[in-house]
Amino acid sequence: MAETHLSTVVLVGDRAYKVLKPVAFDFVDLSTLEARWAACEREVALNSRIAPDVYRGVATYRGPNSERAEPVIVMERMPAERSLERLAREGADVGECVHDIARTLAAFHAGADRSPGVVAHGRPEAVRAAWVGNVTELKHLLGSLDSEMLITLDETDALGRRYLAGREALLERRIADGAVCDGHGDLLAADIYCLESGPEILDCLAFRDDFRAADVVCDVAFLTMDLERLGRPDLAHRLLDDYREFSGDTSPASLTEYYVSFRALIRSKVAVLRALAGDESAAREGHDLLNAAREHARRATVRLVLVGGLPGTGKSTLAAGLADDTGFVLLRSDVVRRELARELSPRYDDASKDAVYDEILDRASTLLAHGENVIVDASWTAERYRRQAETVGMNAKADVLAIRTDLDQEEAAERIGARMATGADESQATPQIAARLAHDADPWPEAHVLDTSGSRDDTRRSARTIIGSVPDV
Repeated sequence: MAETHLSTVVLVGDRAYKVLKPVAFDFVDLSTLEARWAACEREVALNSRIAPDVYRGVATYRGPNSERAEPVIVMERMPAERSLERLAREGADVGECVHDIARTLAAFHAGADRSPGVVAHGRPEAVRAAWVGNVTELKHLLGSLDSEMLITLDETDALGRRYLAGREALLERRIADGAVCDGHGDLLAADIYCLESGPEILDCLAFRDDFRAADVVCDVAFLTMDLERLGRPDLAHRLLDDYREFSGDTSPASLTEYYVSFRALIRSKVAVLRALAGDESAAREGHDLLNAAREHARRATVRLVLVGGLPGTGKSTLAAGLADDTGFVLLRSDVVRRELARELSPRYDDASKDAVYDEILDRASTLLAHGENVIVDASWTAERYRRQAETVGMNAKADVLAIRTDLDQEEAAERIGARMATGADESQATPQIAARLAHDADPWPEAHVLDTSGSRDDTRRSARTIIGSVPDV
């Protein structure tokens, strides 16, 4: 027998029987027999969407002291040793099962309900309300019991709100792309079984329709979070990569990080509820999950990285390497300048430079609003362009980080000469242009200065340290 705050599950032979408790909470009321009947029938119907061979229907039972028959959900009994949670904890090689889970979820989401009432829960105001509601409930539960957790929660809350404040365009686009649907709502490894016939995914969230209605990334993020909790980040990465492959989802990594943070907050709240009910082990779990929520909220932070420096100092090489390492979108002023070549003459006068920076920052602004991290490779020698970039970052609720490459002037001139000889680079800068840029450059005290005379790998590692924690590519 297994028990939760809402139900009791009894395992007998090859069947599992789930009985709902006559309880009432803020989020669900099962206090009447009629409510329990409706909830049982609804649970069978919803779970049959993804596990039709497991859910057999609703029967009745009468206890020895019962006056009326109670509804009971009848299911096929799953082998406990094949639980994904158990297998993951044991370190089993279940990569192929996770691969099949990703495929099953992609097919399930493709056929899920996308009616207007469902889609409304993906709108910016609804996503924001869900975040605020969970934070408020968790803060109320913590009260003055754990000041450390309250500090962590406040930090997480600030990060989450900031992310959402700059991502309205992304959330609206997700709706337009059909990414919001009536999903599972409670994907946990304990309720998934790796069988020879394929994975069985059980126990969707049935008591609140609005809790299931969300972006498909939010749905998958629940299991991602749970696999990480079980110490299996390898399986979490496999799930995300395979789901993207099967579903064709193109959401930015920052959105996944935000939703993993959101899901970790929910599970932290559940753990705190268990702790308050006397489960001592749950207190540690709630603390760990809240720390995970904060870490993922940090990783969700959108960044605008300015990589600047004089021609020949290796800024473009560094910017390209960083883009490869991080998956950030790379925008190059030399490429934009070439695209605008017909409108720019001469190509390095003030008006031409203004046009290039206006265009490149306009593109960066759009990308940031859609949750993409951006690296802009340009000289950034003029302070007015850097102030313009800071405004773009502020409007998009993004961190703006500056890196300036530095190299001995003679060595830089040699690199420019070698580049001009091959004609293999977009840059049209000459040693004369470089000298003029050096003479006219405004001070850039806030930039992190990197000496590029050493190895490229060392320079890239230093730059990664400056950028900080980012989602895995």
